[in-house]
Amino acid sequence: MPSLRLKSKNFLFIILLFGLLLRIGLVLNLPNRVFWTDESDYLALADRVLDGEGYVNKNGTPTAYRAVGYPVFLIFLKLFGLHSLLAIRIVQSILSIITLYLVYLLTRRLFGAKIALFAVFLSSIYPYYIFLPATLLATTWYCLILILSTFTLYYAVEKQKSTFFALSGFLFGFVALIRPVGQVLFGAAVVWYFFYQRHKKQLIKPLSIFILTFIVVVGPWYYRNYTKLHIVNLVTNGGRNLWLGNNPSSTINSGSNLDRPEDLDGKIMEADSEVERDSIYLHEAKQYIKQNPGRFIWLSFRKGLSFWRWDPSPTTGGYVKLGTLINLASIITFGPIFILAVCGFIFANSEIRRLVTLWLWYALFYTAPHAIFISKVRFRLPLDYFLIILASFAAVNIGLKIRQMGVRIFFQKLLRKEITFSPQDF
Repeated sequence: MPSLRLKSKNFLFIILLFGLLLRIGLVLNLPNRVFWTDESDYLALADRVLDGEGYVNKNGTPTAYRAVGYPVFLIFLKLFGLHSLLAIRIVQSILSIITLYLVYLLTRRLFGAKIALFAVFLSSIYPYYIFLPATLLATTWYCLILILSTFTLYYAVEKQKSTFFALSGFLFGFVALIRPVGQVLFGAAVVWYFFYQRHKKQLIKPLSIFILTFIVVVGPWYYRNYTKLHIVNLVTNGGRNLWLGNNPSSTINSGSNLDRPEDLDGKIMEADSEVERDSIYLHEAKQYIKQNPGRFIWLSFRKGLSFWRWDPSPTTGGYVKLGTLINLASIITFGPIFILAVCGFIFANSEIRRLVTLWLWYALFYTAPHAIFISKVRFRLPLDYFLIILASFAAVNIGLKIRQMGVRIFFQKLLRKEITFSPQDF
């Protein structure tokens, strides 16, 4: 047994090192510039805070247009002298590898070391996860905290430890500060645990601790925005995002690059603040939805499906140009992962299915707001880790059972639903 554990650790080290080399290799070949407005905004916010101006926009007024979680991360790096784009990208590459290690720990706890190694390998070569650390976007940081939040929640539920319920709620709070839509993932976790815990009397204390620590983290930023901007929200871009997803030009592929109609453009230009601008967007979006309820429902349904599309959704110009090769790489990697993940959920034994239903709640709760607002593949990527874990669970089980009973018998039993997938270890 010790030799098998050593073998597992050796494999894990090799996979993580290989994943790091892939990410660093990409980073070292990038120009010393950023491509997207989001990246420039994050960097500017961090610099203004460090210069003593506070969390303000370029006009010097308090802002909440960008979520605070990622600028805080950049501030932390800059305080340690990591100012260059290259340094930030290298740190994010390392964070990506730490996330892979957390994926290993999470998967090993649920499914065993063999499946955990396979999940880490797939995650290490997954094209999106190689690319993300090179961007100055919140997603890499967001993925790490989400996986850690989930691992801590599972540990809390297993051990029924108040300390870990508190830690998980605390971490989910940071998930929401990095991307406010992360609040729905916290909601999904609450719903999952409510149904998972069979003894409802035992729900009150852990769930109260979980919710309270979440509020402790997000509450101060809500308070700051209420006192500074007179809004009860984490950000001031909800109205704009709702309008981007619901106007005469909106499609499943449209995003922030839509041109405003002339009359709306005039109103936006005359607005005195970002809060007023966002309220104008919100009003326009609500009016459009009210006047076009059928299109709103149909477009939202299509955007919800598009959220799980196999090819990358179109985006503004940036680090890579979308083309046949990029689309093909996405399809041949995400397609099999998606199919295997579905199989993993369907054929999992009952206890495993109860545990991973959390991820189904994640998917449902996370898809809904993106279907109503904007649907982009890059917004979905934090959840792809869970798909990869489930796909690995299915792939290893399928391989073992085919070796045991042969291809024909395996598929016969599979079609008759006489097959169940279970954790596998060395």
